[in-house]
Amino acid sequence: MLRPARGPATIAILGGNPVIGKALESLLASADYVARFFSEYPEGDAEPLRGARVALLLPASSGGRQEALKAQIKNTPSTMNLPVIELTTIPNDNAQGILVPWPCSIEDLRRSIEETLQESVSARSG
Repeated sequence: MLRPARGPATIAILGGNPVIGKALESLLASADYVARFFSEYPEGDAEPLRGARVALLLPASSGGRQEALKAQIKNTPSTMNLPVIELTTIPNDNAQGILVPWPCSIEDLRRSIEETLQESVSARSG
């Protein structure tokens, strides 16, 4: 059985907006996470998201960008089981996965991350 990782959880922040990405990186760091911003998915690396336990997708001007990032995560062996939280500005009743309305408070975001981490640990141990 896998044990949860010790220490603060690493969150990979992915998306094309460096202002929002870096701001979230700082906010999540102040909330006791290790946060890393990637403007693009780092293809070709053995560990592309550097041990992240959750991927956080920034809102995109088109749903196609978020879909492409999700596909890259799911099609890479080392990240295929990584939980993904999507920050979204547009309600989507047909979406699958974890959606968080954007903008949101750091408390709401932290709650979503913690719930996702708990579900991930339960799924691996169950």
